[in-house]
Amino acid sequence: MYEIGSESGAASPRFFIYWLKERPYYLIKRYDRRKNRHGKVIRLHQEDFCQALYLPPEMKYENEGGPTLENCFGLLEERIKTGSMASKNKIILLEGIIFNFLIGNGDAHGKNFSLLYDKNIELLAPFYDLMNTVVYSNRFKVKMAMKINGKYKFQEVSLRHWENFGETIGFRPDFIRKQVINLSNKIWSEAQALYEELNMDVKTRSPIYKKIMEEIKVRTSLMNLNLKN
Repeated sequence: MYEIGSESGAASPRFFIYWLKERPYYLIKRYDRRKNRHGKVIRLHQEDFCQALYLPPEMKYENEGGPTLENCFGLLEERIKTGSMASKNKIILLEGIIFNFLIGNGDAHGKNFSLLYDKNIELLAPFYDLMNTVVYSNRFKVKMAMKINGKYKFQEVSLRHWENFGETIGFRPDFIRKQVINLSNKIWSEAQALYEELNMDVKTRSPIYKKIMEEIKVRTSLMNLNLKN
């Protein structure tokens, strides 16, 4: 068994790598179950953002008529105003969006974000399907599932676009700048440590890590370069 923690700051379920006859597989801890006071396991209802916005699953991408990032944050704003959801969920979603951008995840669409309902409490579900998709495409052409300040391509997004986007969802530019830079530095630091750790074990060693690291470095370095200019 090999456990990978969530050290990047993004809220995600714990997961493990196991081997069955030399074949690796993932085991992910369920987050939609909890025990009641009698010790009985109960199911928490989960609703992805497409469902919550009354959109069919085939419209999960923005360019197919699916949710925009502004729609996603608007959904949380509505829940927060009713008092059923804590305002911190909006910041958690922001961190998740930044995280997906920095690691090169172009598949963060409307069905990969969800709400959890626990009695009268609503909260953002832990993030899932967090992966680098850029390594399987052309860095200069690959697009994101949802635009950031009108930009689909990773290569076209600068710190200024993040600041402009932040204003449209109610965050000050200086707050957005701090969030992007802090996550950039933290993700790059943790990615380097994880890269070394995984490559030390013959079972988890892989040449794909180097390509992923290169892609993460491109975006984290660019955000810091934008800060200086």
